[in-house]
Amino acid sequence: MLSCAVLAALATTVSFPSVHALYSSRDQVIQITPKNFNAEVMQTEHPVIAEFYAPWCGHCKSLAPEYKKAAQKLNGLAKVVSVDCDADANKGLCGQYDVK
Repeated sequence: MLSCAVLAALATTVSFPSVHALYSSRDQVIQITPKNFNAEVMQTEHPVIAEFYAPWCGHCKSLAPEYKKAAQKLNGLAKVVSVDCDADANKGLCGQYDVK
């Protein structure tokens, strides 16, 4: 049986991608928060496809692979961004666009 100290040591040496509900840092989909919303969405020269989602939503889960593909294919032409409306930090942003 592994001790807590060994497990803690393993946890600090294993690298996991940053996960934001349906998307990871490896995806081309840009994770939007109130901090980067203006720069990534409002002040960009590129067209933006924005997804407001909840990680528990079945339709959102089924569309995530399609958004990932779109983000890859549109890289440099348009931005594909997503906002996790289930995250407390994003609730104000989602509410601003009447997403509930």
